[in-house]
Amino acid sequence: MADAATPSSCLLYVGFTLIALPTLHEAANGPSLVAFLLCVVWWGYRRALTWGAAWGPSQIGRQASAPTRHGRGAAGSMAGSVLMAAGLWGLAELLEQWDSVILSYPGDIWYWLVLAAVVNAAAQVGDLSESALKRSAADEIVWPDSRV
Repeated sequence: MADAATPSSCLLYVGFTLIALPTLHEAANGPSLVAFLLCVVWWGYRRALTWGAAWGPSQIGRQASAPTRHGRGAAGSMAGSVLMAAGLWGLAELLEQWDSVILSYPGDIWYWLVLAAVVNAAAQVGDLSESALKRSAADEIVWPDSRV
């Protein structure tokens, strides 16, 4: 049962994630929401890498994740995501002045900043969970002696 649980969990984990993107894209303001999601997560990961490398240690998720994950990187990720959300909102406001609807983030900027923080927190928890899942699957693999 344990051998079947990991591949099934991986399939559900990836599958549900990929199902959400087309659904989000079809919603009102969908392309802007997908751009928001991807940019906020991507920029958060990039800032985590640079902040964690620059200001290291204070490790988080030591059991679940790679030993190079740092609390300062997590803070950098959060700051990066919020800054990206502010940039996207500002770009949408600028484009709106030129009657362009390529990006549209209606409402107050605070809504989008809080949403970016929530998305970033979910992305970090998801990343740590995915790493734990991969680590548990790797522990089950019997490696040849040359790789041990």
